[in-house]
Amino acid sequence: MSDFRTETTEYTPTRAQTVQSDVLVPLAWSFVAGLLLGVAAGIVAAWQDWAQPAKVGLCVFGVVCIGGYIIISADVRRSWWAEKTSTATPIEPPAVVAQPARVVDRPVLVNARRDRPAQAAVSFAEFVRGCDVGGTAEGRWLPMLDEAQYDAWRDALIDAGWAAWNSREHRHGWRLTAPAGDILAAMDDGGESVCEFVADLLRW
Repeated sequence: MSDFRTETTEYTPTRAQTVQSDVLVPLAWSFVAGLLLGVAAGIVAAWQDWAQPAKVGLCVFGVVCIGGYIIISADVRRSWWAEKTSTATPIEPPAVVAQPARVVDRPVLVNARRDRPAQAAVSFAEFVRGCDVGGTAEGRWLPMLDEAQYDAWRDALIDAGWAAWNSREHRHGWRLTAPAGDILAAMDDGGESVCEFVADLLRW
């Protein structure tokens, strides 16, 4: 956890401000202190035979009164407020746990132009199953098939009645008209295996 902390100081009023407690009381205390010290200074000046001991006493009285009033008033003003300091520690964000990479199963296809009909039949069956599960969009399949092979298999499925265009405008795509398992089973039931079906397409 981080050692960085912030301190916040709040001031709250402790009492209401009044003339008696904030002006008259400091003035009275400073007057009494000045009077006592002025008298004491005058007595000392007279004892020491200083010139004008009364004037010395008055000077001490004035200085003590003014200085005492300033000091006492400042102390009184500090009593108006209560100081409260709080320390805050920032909350650490939760640790981010890396999620494992999502593995997407994609059919592994072979190129029917180069490979034997048996291998091409496996790829065609994976193509039909993939269209049933993940869709028939051309953009999905072209990274795995060349365009001519994709077009040939799509057109063969449409001609055989196992697929159809979504609308008259072919740009809206196409779809299978039956589940992939039914299509592949129908080939075998019709006396034409998937391998034979794909072999007929190798002419393109």
